[in-house]
Amino acid sequence: LNQLKSNKDRDTKIFYSITGPGADSPPEGVFAVEKETGWLLLNKPLDREEIAKYEVLL
Repeated sequence: LNQLKSNKDRDTKIFYSITGPGADSPPEGVFAVEKETGWLLLNKPLDREEIAKYEVLL
């Protein structure tokens, strides 16, 4: 993930979110994003035998 900053309007707040499989659709809760920092968090262990791959599009 990248964070963009601008000196143009320092009072503007940027908030981050994530959606899709592993976030807010099955299997829910695997990934999360810290709203104010944009940090991508892994909340559960990944099991390749259960789900072979996740795609995260930025």
